[in-house]
Amino acid sequence: ENPWEASRTALVLYAQNYKAFLKNAFWLAFVIWGLTLLVFLLILAPVAGLVSLFPGAAGPLALIIAVVFAWGIKQAVIEPIGMTALMQVFFKVTEGQQPNAEWEGKLDKVSKKFSKFRDKAEDWKHEHGSGDTESPSAASGVGA
Repeated sequence: ENPWEASRTALVLYAQNYKAFLKNAFWLAFVIWGLTLLVFLLILAPVAGLVSLFPGAAGPLALIIAVVFAWGIKQAVIEPIGMTALMQVFFKVTEGQQPNAEWEGKLDKVSKKFSKFRDKAEDWKHEHGSGDTESPSAASGVGA
């Protein structure tokens, strides 16, 4: 499959369903930051206890360590789960849809980079063949 054409199609589908994606992303942002705050609060007490063993400014150091730990957990665990949730919404919402030519035209007008996807897709077709022909096994039903 032509990766440039697939990317262009995905962007058009995303644009024509933007309301559903914005709503989900909005709520997901609250969930992500809520979970990050929860991780921060859960780790703050153990870190404060550990840092209190060292003499000096334990308060600010405990906060800094807890923030860094919570941020690390957010980036390593919570964000990937959120991204997966957004991908599931994308596939559910766009299932069976075809890109709308009107939205494709709108995106072409607003973004020169989006227009370059078409050029790159055409270049890819010329380099790798049209990609429209079926393989002999697919055409004969073998392996299906």
